[in-house]
Amino acid sequence: LYATNENKKIFQIINNNTNELFTYSNTPLDLRSVEEGLVVTTQNEVFIYDIAFNLISNISVNEDFDTLFNVATIDKENIYIGTELFGILKSEINNSSTFQEIHPDGPLLNTTFSVEAMSNGVWVTFGDYTNRYNPSPVRKYGISHLMNDQWENTPFDSLFGLRNLNNISINPFDKEHVFINSFQDGLLEIIDNQPVMRYDQTNSGLESLILPNSPDFISLRLSGSAFDEEGLLWTTTCLIAKPLKSFNPVTNSWKSYDFTSLIQDPINENLGFSDLIIDKGNGLKWIGSFNYGLIGFDENNGNPKIKSISSEEENFPFY
Repeated sequence: LYATNENKKIFQIINNNTNELFTYSNTPLDLRSVEEGLVVTTQNEVFIYDIAFNLISNISVNEDFDTLFNVATIDKENIYIGTELFGILKSEINNSSTFQEIHPDGPLLNTTFSVEAMSNGVWVTFGDYTNRYNPSPVRKYGISHLMNDQWENTPFDSLFGLRNLNNISINPFDKEHVFINSFQDGLLEIIDNQPVMRYDQTNSGLESLILPNSPDFISLRLSGSAFDEEGLLWTTTCLIAKPLKSFNPVTNSWKSYDFTSLIQDPINENLGFSDLIIDKGNGLKWIGSFNYGLIGFDENNGNPKIKSISSEEENFPFY
């Protein structure tokens, strides 16, 4: 009989005699005797011992599967680890450098951040950023697409390094043309279910925030986005002077719109923007903000106008 306690130790009990076997850095969550060996699972490691309590293998969480372990078991060649975020991870006992995900047909993760549905199926991202628009810790997650009753999951290593993927915009003139915002690295373009382009400060009209004391720091925090009736993609980028951008995918041209008449200090006065909605009647842009309530923007007739609706006198409740 094997037992554990709150002191992160494992004991062997034989005929009421207790022998201390091992001490761990984290409390063991599960221990079991399998194939004449002992398997011990902590939140970030699995230990496999033979019948003489020699350590055969020690498997740890790696950066490709940043999750917590719950339970593990083995057969003669493989280990199977139950995790919080990736279902079951399978690896070879003697070569645990790579893992295979095992789970029912479905999206990559249970922690969905954004969902967008159209006739070509359902797109899902896993973000994220906090309610105060903080991207940390950065999320290196893939994306999921449900089409023809099957889930197609694209791993992070196929997405040009774009982290914290969040809002999804589907081109109304081409349902196979999709853009996904990154709240750290820019904008992802997908055509026919294949990632094809990363847009950032090096190849587009997008801009990084600027920190006076860290001029080399790069962070493009895109949140809201939407297509208008003309086929232009509109996006908002947090913490910059010209947060509203339009992109014409046909001509590959960008335009930027300045908000400093309303937000003089974008780094300190407004943490971020939420949804971007476009009025189908006249093309007005409506943008949720952290400190300025609902922002209305009209770029028509070559004379852009911007207004914040944020007071109780404007029927905007304040808490």
